Amino acid sequence: MQVAEARLQLPCQLMMLCKILEVEPDQLIYDFLSTLAAESFGRKGETRKLLQDYFILCGYGQQHYTEADIRKMMEELQAIGTLWPEGAGRKVVDKHTRWRNMYHRYWYRKWYYKMRRKEVSPLHHK
Repeated sequence: MQVAEARLQLPCQLMMLCKILEVEPDQLIYDFLSTLAAESFGRKGETRKLLQDYFILCGYGQQHYTEADIRKMMEELQAIGTLWPEGAGRKVVDKHTRWRNMYHRYWYRKWYYKMRRKEVSPLHHK
């Protein structure tokens, strides 16, 4: 897991909603991000699908990738996130962690360099 500290300006309405519902804003943001990133501990099913649809509808990254590319990226992240050696000992879990890190590096380089090779034409956007 990468750690990055960020100072965010949160809308007053969000802060009021969180206060009323007794939800910490940092927990809300963390849940949102871990679900979008397809972390194994993120929310699953319809929640993940809705969040991914939201991300795509906002048009994030579509200047470089098609919607199909972005959905494929998310699908691949989800596949990596579902791998877990259930019931395994510490040694296997440590090995799994190293493999997962290699998968993530491979995934990142694959998509990063694909973006650098081409621009997506406006016809690919919705």
